[in-house]
Amino acid sequence: MRLKAKLKCGKNASQQTDPRLSSRLFADQRKLSKLVSLTPDWIDRGRKYPLPILVAGCDVTFSDPLKTPSKALACIAVMNGKLQVATPMGGLKLSLKLDTDECDFYFGEASVGVPYIPGLLAYRELPPLLIAYRKLKSELRKRQRTNASDSSPLFTLFILDGQGVAHPRRFGLACHFGVRTGEVCIGCAKSRLIGRYSHPPIPRKPTISKTGGVSHWFPKVSTTVSPLWDEPTGEQIGTVIRVRSPFSGGNAGRTLLFVSPGHRINTDCATALVLQCFKSYVHPEPLRLAHNSLRERS
Repeated sequence: MRLKAKLKCGKNASQQTDPRLSSRLFADQRKLSKLVSLTPDWIDRGRKYPLPILVAGCDVTFSDPLKTPSKALACIAVMNGKLQVATPMGGLKLSLKLDTDECDFYFGEASVGVPYIPGLLAYRELPPLLIAYRKLKSELRKRQRTNASDSSPLFTLFILDGQGVAHPRRFGLACHFGVRTGEVCIGCAKSRLIGRYSHPPIPRKPTISKTGGVSHWFPKVSTTVSPLWDEPTGEQIGTVIRVRSPFSGGNAGRTLLFVSPGHRINTDCATALVLQCFKSYVHPEPLRLAHNSLRERS
């Protein structure tokens, strides 16, 4: 979704919105935020790895972001991955290898009656996302019935274009989606909502990675990170990732992404997994494919 359009919509909507609606939804977020878990309960140190998982990028666009109600279209782009969990010296190291050759797409469409209000993005984007999510779950159940002998994914990791706990009420879109579905969720936003941070250093010039023979050489992004802190408490609520793509040109190293845990994951794990979802562009590959698919359909 275009940020300028969202901000303009938010300004107009705020002038027309009943303040009682905002108050009610803010209270709803505070209540639901108590259900968020920042524990990666899917990590089993006794399990034999690597194991298959699915990685899903979620994005939403609107036919007319200035209009309420507005038609919203969501896309969930799903890729296969292999998760490796290691515990060196009693610590924890996550490795994720994405299969970028294949991607499945699931779409959801809904009419949204809630206007854009800063901090309440989920109430606009959840309806079409949940429709797409139900289609994904239906397909996964169908595959399990027809391929009972195959190893099923351990879980699906959802990366959403929005905030996780880096939110005024600790309940951004990724938290809301996670609480509603019970899935493992990460927020990966293009702008900051709250928190302070120091700009990560400019990443080094991207190198060429080799994934096979000569024909499989491709340029990969380089990244640097810094913590995102909550100002009142001093608590780390996320990570700022600075991305440099070989295709950035004069904007090399200017892209910042704000990553925070949404549900059933902590900041360290969320950051480690998102960093391994980049390919050659400045956004994690599942999110990029979801965004591009929406652009093609709109």
